[in-house]
Amino acid sequence: MIKRLGVMVVILFIVLVSVGAVSAITGAMGNARMILYPEVNGLTYTEIEKSLLIKNVNNESINITLQIDEETGKFIELIDESFILEPKTEKKAQFIVKVKEEGTYKGKIAVFFSGLGKQKAGVALSSEVIVIARKDQGSRGGGGDSGGVGQEDTGGVISDESGEKKSSLTTSGLLIVPVLVLSIILVALMIIMMKKRKKGDKRRKKVNARRKK
Repeated sequence: MIKRLGVMVVILFIVLVSVGAVSAITGAMGNARMILYPEVNGLTYTEIEKSLLIKNVNNESINITLQIDEETGKFIELIDESFILEPKTEKKAQFIVKVKEEGTYKGKIAVFFSGLGKQKAGVALSSEVIVIARKDQGSRGGGGDSGGVGQEDTGGVISDESGEKKSSLTTSGLLIVPVLVLSIILVALMIIMMKKRKKGDKRRKKVNARRKK
């Protein structure tokens, strides 16, 4: 019984180590939220070139993929949709904001961080982009000029919360569920073996009692 239990423990340990071998990826980027105030004339598109600062803080190369939903795609065009970042490097992923009519536009750009290997767990971050388009007052020579950004000449950004945003899927987080499952299985096996052992002891006692008679 003890040998069998030992073998099962070893097998469960090997499974646990295999699960722990899955590497975790950490995602980091700036520009978590930006607000733009372009001027529009309702006839031609006002275009603003912006970027998200994507950082690879890992010790390995990772895949970066940017995605937007259908609603966001109505006023945002991605330029750098996918690329590979080397360890400890960063890149500004370019995109273009295009608006023609007055109004408020809200969208999100999702950034996916994933490893190059098949067993690399990835994470995702998102950046919120808010565009408040105002009617061109003619002070900057027409809505087609992408420099028309309101009172502050900040390249189209009045508010840019560029604080670094991070997210990671750690190895400890990956192991919580497997550890719990394996622990439950191990306890169940121990209970079953203890019951079998008790039954065996009872049978031996009965046999010994009969022999003494």
